[in-house]
Amino acid sequence: MAHATPNLCRAYAKWRTSQPQARFKFGPGYRYATAAEVPRVGDQTARRELGVLSAAFGYAHSEHKLLYPVPVSMPDRAPARDRWLSRSQAAALLLAALGFRPTGQRDAKGNEIWRRPREKARPGEERGRAMFVQRHVARFILAGLYTGTRHEAILRLKWIESTDGGFVDLRSGIIYRRGTAEGESSKRRTPIPMSKRLAAHMRRWRKNGAYVIEFEGKPILRLRRAWTTARKGAALGEEITPHVLRHTFATWAVMAGVPFGKVARALGTTEQVVEQVYGHHLPEHLRGVVETVSRGGRS
Repeated sequence: MAHATPNLCRAYAKWRTSQPQARFKFGPGYRYATAAEVPRVGDQTARRELGVLSAAFGYAHSEHKLLYPVPVSMPDRAPARDRWLSRSQAAALLLAALGFRPTGQRDAKGNEIWRRPREKARPGEERGRAMFVQRHVARFILAGLYTGTRHEAILRLKWIESTDGGFVDLRSGIIYRRGTAEGESSKRRTPIPMSKRLAAHMRRWRKNGAYVIEFEGKPILRLRRAWTTARKGAALGEEITPHVLRHTFATWAVMAGVPFGKVARALGTTEQVVEQVYGHHLPEHLRGVVETVSRGGRS
């Protein structure tokens, strides 16, 4: 503990950010040929790891295992991400997940025309099947856009009450985002009602499977390649991760004038966080400025 000096913490952060990300493989046949080409660990990862160390020191001090608290020096917190989807971008992402691709043509109203490419018909088939169809990704997108639920919580949703994950109650129209035996954490997973539109989708999705989001009858631990395929099909950049759906839900709600407190309860966070991260999207916060100007500067 006595060795946890600011210099040592900074040295750890420098060493950690020089390491390759473990989730990327390299070698013949992979995206990266050598370890030197693999993306490095981010400084926010080092910050989180040092934060765990700081929490451990704090707990030890509260339990009287340490005579004094040990300060831990960490990299600066990154600014909050402000990436969200417009309505047209969200529609494009959903279309791409359903197998549609832009044709480069426009209709009489100027709207881009999307079509489903098809594979060549196999022997005995009249028509080829649609390519790139990823219905599980489309379900994930709708659930994320309409509820603001986190990535992992959506993938763990079941149709019946569960101890290790949330479930969808079609009778009451409520999504319970936390399992009955799961303890509450800092990332609160409060229940949220479904909109009529999402509830209608959920009723159509209800089949014999246990999970709301499944692929070939099996649950999904994390969306990666399928998400990337849909994202590229919609011509969206790498910054569009599954978590952007949560930001989009909150941003659309604030833009519509929903009070910060209600948005916070829907997200399972605090009103202060919503105001800090999404408050600048509220149109009303500029009303005083424009009214002052229109009155000739008389406030």
